[in-house]
Amino acid sequence: MRTRSLLMSLLCASCASVPSQQPERPAPRRRTVALDAREFERVDLDDVGGEVAVSRYAARFERKWILGERSGWKLRVRQEESEYDFRGDAFGGLDGLDDMSETTVGVSYWSAGRNGRSYFALVNASSGVADGADFDDGVFFKTFGGVLWQASETVQWGIGLVGRTELEDDPSVFAFPLIEWRIDERSKIGFVQSSDPGLGFTRKLEEALDLYVGLQFSQRQYRLDDDDVDDGAFVDEEQSVRVGLIWDEGAGLNADVFTGFGKRELFLDVDDDEVADDETETGSCSGFRRRSRSEGHSDSEILSRPAASARLQSRSSFSRPYCVATSSCRDRRSAFLREPRQYLAFGSTSMASTSASPSANSAGSVRQCEAAMCARASSNVIR
Repeated sequence: MRTRSLLMSLLCASCASVPSQQPERPAPRRRTVALDAREFERVDLDDVGGEVAVSRYAARFERKWILGERSGWKLRVRQEESEYDFRGDAFGGLDGLDDMSETTVGVSYWSAGRNGRSYFALVNASSGVADGADFDDGVFFKTFGGVLWQASETVQWGIGLVGRTELEDDPSVFAFPLIEWRIDERSKIGFVQSSDPGLGFTRKLEEALDLYVGLQFSQRQYRLDDDDVDDGAFVDEEQSVRVGLIWDEGAGLNADVFTGFGKRELFLDVDDDEVADDETETGSCSGFRRRSRSEGHSDSEILSRPAASARLQSRSSFSRPYCVATSSCRDRRSAFLREPRQYLAFGSTSMASTSASPSANSAGSVRQCEAAMCARASSNVIR
């Protein structure tokens, strides 16, 4: 169980879109600020006469830099506060299991080749501590990397490698498969980019509105105060099924809400040994996230570069995680050759009145659209 949750929590890293640039200009940037809150109802513990409720609140800041036509990297800082409300005899009534904090600094990189192959990598340094514990004693690391191929017009597959250090356990490293399947122009099975990303089904209801049903797994670990437990760590593995809505207007407002049900397994590790564990009953959960994004260049400046213009319009399309081999991108190519001005302006009302040169930009913009869509294949994995 602990291995499964480790894998899924590493899969749920942060997503990044892939714009493009010309060498003589500064790299495009995107800044993201996100706030989210989640609530898990009070449920009974299986093995003891106790119960627990959990609340989480988090803030995240991200900044992306684009390197050339097909690659980029992102810096991410996240702070999460968790409140565990135990009642009864959980873990023998141990003190120090109420207020937990996790601070994370991460760097991710992605690159898409011209042959439909994409690469990605993520490194996170985190500190999870209970109230009163030393920050340095709660430090652990997570890594995630791999490669994706475009197997067909609708399927992407690949292989990844994950690793993580533990506060009071041996490090883990292992490989796993990756796959995403686009069922049609509005539906796909694969990664769900919600406030807690997981695996599931996503259906586009409107241009900026998605409905999803997903499975979410996560693992959190916290160093306990030595006054409560010497060399102790508290580990929480959470599994849930969620139904939610994601509203995404691109650069600007992004929000999602969810409801569902789930359960958790709780462990107490002391001096490299697991000394206690318990599992909760299934209970309901709900939450929301509000995210604000801003671009490092104005719309008019971005439009002057065919690569970034194509990336802006592709952001409003549900098929954006898929490479140019898909029928949707072929349709875009045909539409661009017919009406290049309309193609460049799609998805941004402020761009509709901006001039563009079809003869100068047609071929380059289509090539850049292809590069951006292929690169999104790898960046969707890094969330």
